This record gives sequence, structure tokens and C-alpha cells, in this order.
Amino acid sequence: MFVLVILGLLPLKNTLADFASFGLTRYLIRKGLASHGPLRALQDILGGATIFSLLGCGAITYFHLVTFSDGTPVFDMQTLFDGLATSPGDYAWLGFLLVTTLLPTALHAVIALGSLGFQQPRLVREHIVNLLSSNSDSDRYRGMFTYCALWALAGWAIVATAYFIWTVARASSSTASSPPSAPTLSSSGP
Repeated sequence: MFVLVILGLLPLKNTLADFASFGLTRYLIRKGLASHGPLRALQDILGGATIFSLLGCGAITYFHLVTFSDGTPVFDMQTLFDGLATSPGDYAWLGFLLVTTLLPTALHAVIALGSLGFQQPRLVREHIVNLLSSNSDSDRYRGMFTYCALWALAGWAIVATAYFIWTVARASSSTASSPPSAPTLSSSGP
């Protein structure tokens, strides 16, 4: 049954989510070229995260509700969750599946944040064009530096976002894996 789930059902659901994700990105890129590029980039990131969340919720719901004719579940989710709680190292394959499923969602963020390098305000663009088309070498160098700095900022925005996601994921996994502490009774004297 495990092979059916891993090689059949999950890739099928993942393919449908990837198709929706790819279609959303293409649609928003076309719309973003016409107007409101940063807004379209934000919509793309939120849309990718929504599709990823729906994929996870849909898979869990499917495996909880769908059973064979004899009543046995297609995949026993309770055993999976219990195993994750007791011995998470045995489920490295699940981490691999989640990371490969998360790649298209991460691609949404990379494309969206990278596209912000194209979306400088009109006054900034005109200033850079004026500097680059100037007869003065110092103005051209300043224009080149400003243009490169804007692109570097867009690149570092991607790195900062990835670092933020990594930090939040590590913090949530460390708090989830640590057992709750038992309440202590303190004696307070008069």
C-alpha cells in the first residue's frame, strides 16, 4: 500500500497542484507586465502558498476519508502521526517529499521577489536613465552602481525570505519536538 501512495496517489495530487501553480504564475506574470507588478508578485506568492496548503490539507483529508471496500484505510495517517511524534528520524522520506513539493512554491517567491528588480518607481528609473546617458563618467558610474544596487537588493530579498522561512521552520520544529515540561509546585512560605 505504501508504494501505491508514494508512487501513485501523492505524485498525482502533486502534479495537479503544480499545474495550478504554474498556470497561476504564468497568468500573473502576463498581468504584471501590463500593470501593478509588485501586487501581482504578492498575489503569486500568496497563491503558491495557498495551493501548497490546499495540497497538504487535501492529501490528509483524502487519506483519512477514503478506505478500501473492506474498511481498511488507503494509508493510516494516525500511525504516521504517532511515528512522527515518537521517532521522526524514521520518516526522512516524508521530509524529502515535502521539500520536493515545496520547490514550486519557493519558485513563486523567487520569481516574485526577483521581478521586483524590474519594478522601480518611475522617478528612480528616470534618474538611472539620466545618469547612464550622461556625458560624465562619474554620473554613468553612479547610474551603474544604483542599477546594480537595486538588483542586489532584490536578490538579497530572496535570501532574507529564505532565511526567515528556515528560521521559523527550525523554531517550530524544535518547539514541537521538545516535550512539554511538567508543572512544578513551589512552596511559598509565610
